[in-house]
Amino acid sequence: MDVHAVIPYAATFRCLALSLALALLAEPAGFVANTGPTATVKSNRAWRLQISAAAATWTATNTQPGVNARPNKPAADLEWGTAVGGPFTALSVTPATAKSGSATAGTPTSIFFQTMYSWGLDTPGAYSLPVVFTLLAP
Repeated sequence: MDVHAVIPYAATFRCLALSLALALLAEPAGFVANTGPTATVKSNRAWRLQISAAAATWTATNTQPGVNARPNKPAADLEWGTAVGGPFTALSVTPATAKSGSATAGTPTSIFFQTMYSWGLDTPGAYSLPVVFTLLAP
């Protein structure tokens, strides 16, 4: 996972801590929900945490002889939310605000993922998609 912290001027202090456990996604069954990282923000002023995909499509690697992994699986097949039961939003290369708040000594935000699978399109393979978290002032 890539983490970007944007601090526009020296009088502002913002800190983003992510639990960076690799999120291994479960075997496909139409869709699968998985627990992602927990982001903890510490800031002396208002902030917002954004989430986006680093690429428009997943990276696909062949894992079975004679079967090509889907090279154009869209980033939108990975959906994210801040509650285990959703609602979920399709991931995009355009950043979306996952959480925002005022000055805080530590506000944790859990991120949950739901991976969409298409039995007609998603062939066996190893798929990966970097997720970017960006911490900004409003």
